[in-house]
Amino acid sequence: MLNSIKKNSIKLSIVASLALTPSAVFAASASGVIDGSSESTSALIEGPNVEQQINRINVGIALVRLNTVILNEMPISGDSKWADELTQPMTTNMYTKVRQSNAIKNDPYFSTALLTNVILRRAALGLSPLNARLYVELNAIYKNDTNELMSGEHKNYSVPDIYELPSFDDMKTFTNFGTENNGMKVEKIEVEAAQYEKFANVEDATISLAPKKYQKSLLEIKEQYKKAKEDVALSEGIIASTEEWMKDDANANSPQRDKKAELLSLEEQKLTTLEDILNEKDDAYSVLIEEAALAIESFQSPEYLEAALPLALKLEKLLDTVDNNAIGAMSMFTAATAHLTKNGVGTLDQEMKALLVAQVATNLVGNQKEFLVERLSRMGTGALMALPNIFIGSYYASKQILEAGKYQTIVNKVIEIAEAAKEQSEEK
Repeated sequence: MLNSIKKNSIKLSIVASLALTPSAVFAASASGVIDGSSESTSALIEGPNVEQQINRINVGIALVRLNTVILNEMPISGDSKWADELTQPMTTNMYTKVRQSNAIKNDPYFSTALLTNVILRRAALGLSPLNARLYVELNAIYKNDTNELMSGEHKNYSVPDIYELPSFDDMKTFTNFGTENNGMKVEKIEVEAAQYEKFANVEDATISLAPKKYQKSLLEIKEQYKKAKEDVALSEGIIASTEEWMKDDANANSPQRDKKAELLSLEEQKLTTLEDILNEKDDAYSVLIEEAALAIESFQSPEYLEAALPLALKLEKLLDTVDNNAIGAMSMFTAATAHLTKNGVGTLDQEMKALLVAQVATNLVGNQKEFLVERLSRMGTGALMALPNIFIGSYYASKQILEAGKYQTIVNKVIEIAEAAKEQSEEK
């Protein structure tokens, strides 16, 4: 998908993103409402700017990383409290709490945007509902002191840095958070299971709901699918970064250009093969999941449903959230692409100059000078890699939508059977 998008221009990438992000995106589930469409609307009507688009791209990547944590890293059971906290409906009070939290007060952009925007004579980008939702979910998973009025064991911990730039030197940085944020440790909470069996992650928990004769095969094909997906992403990253190198004016007369062009051509050929392998593994995984889901109907014992239903209900909410987060990420990528396509990066020098001017202001407090330096560094790298980051982020987000759909096939079947059994019991 991603290779064909790049071959048909940036405008097609907007169309592809919008195909996954309905015109009025309200990604709603038990986790609440995420207004993704507001990002695209805001991006098109706001004045030319670059940093806000970089921030949108980074938030999109943060949503992809968060989905990785939910799917692959957080232990889950039928009585896991973190799943309920992460998927709770968003309220005005929750939004206010996030807005006043240490995470926002120590965010380099939100803590200093007023300074630079006075210089630039423009309005600062506010905390969007999608941004706030992201922090609510991070607070449910990571140790942190969410508010200055709160005290406790997590005061030396922080949620991950949602603006941490990924690196093509390590493709896992597109799907994994760093381990520190402004000198504070980033660490997930401990998860205990009091009543039900605990599983390593959402994927394994979902597979545990399938008949035992399918579980080993599902685990094996899952690993093959993940390996194929990583191989494609690595190849996409090599192509994207090489293309950006070729476009950079600084490399116009480099003696490496011919070699880079040859490597690019070879990598594009390799990518075609890798995509075929991924599609093959994807199809095999989907078919096996469908078979396993149908097979669940053959054993509807009360004992099975008693153990499976609480877990399935937790997984249903989490998979809806993964789906919503991926759609939210696509809305961020779409918004940034639309803005950059319309306005370009002509204001980059002006914005970087404003950051330099703000650093010598006499009214700086706390860590504001360090935050301004961080914004300057982040903007330089982020602007250079904006489009490649969008391409790779969109690839991962689109795959997460498909993966959530796969697991929902099994989870929904369990819930369907349980509801049918309950109706039959009530009719007797």
